[in-house]
Amino acid sequence: MKALTLYQPWASLIALGVKTIETRSWKTNYTGPLAIHAANQGWPCTAISLMKERRVIDAYHEAKNISSMLGWKELWVRGAIVATCRLAFCREILEWPDLYVYDARLKAAVRIEESLEGMLGDYTPGRYAWVLEDIRPLQEPIDVKGHQRLWEWNEKEARA
Repeated sequence: MKALTLYQPWASLIALGVKTIETRSWKTNYTGPLAIHAANQGWPCTAISLMKERRVIDAYHEAKNISSMLGWKELWVRGAIVATCRLAFCREILEWPDLYVYDARLKAAVRIEESLEGMLGDYTPGRYAWVLEDIRPLQEPIDVKGHQRLWEWNEKEARA
C-alpha cells in the first residue's frame, strides 16, 4: 500500500476525519489505497502559528474528543501509521473561488476559504489538493519509519 508521511497535527486530523484534503507542492497521478503516517519529527514552525488560529484550535478540540472515543493513548502520535484511506484524486489549485467542500455541520457546500478545511491546508494557486475519501483511523497506531513523498508500506510485515 502507498503511504504518505505528514507532520502532526495534520496526520491525526486526517485520521479523525477533521481534515479530508491534503495540500502538497507536488502532484501525483496515483489514486487508490493510502496509509497516513505521522512523522517522527516534531511540528514545523508553521504548525505552531496555525494552531493559534481560532478555527484550528476548534479542530484540535474536536480531534481530542474523537480520539478519546477511539481509545488512542495520545492524540498526536509520532512515527506511526494512524489511518488508511483512498486517494480519490489530485488536482491543481487554481483559485480559491473554484474550491468548495461539504460542511457536515451546515449540511451545505461552502467555499473552501470559509471552511475549517481551508484553515488546515495551503491552498495557494499552483499547489495541489489531494482529496481523501473512506478515511479509517486505526484502532491502534502502528509504529513504522516514514519516508518522503509517496512510499510503500507493507501492512502484513508491520503486523507480523
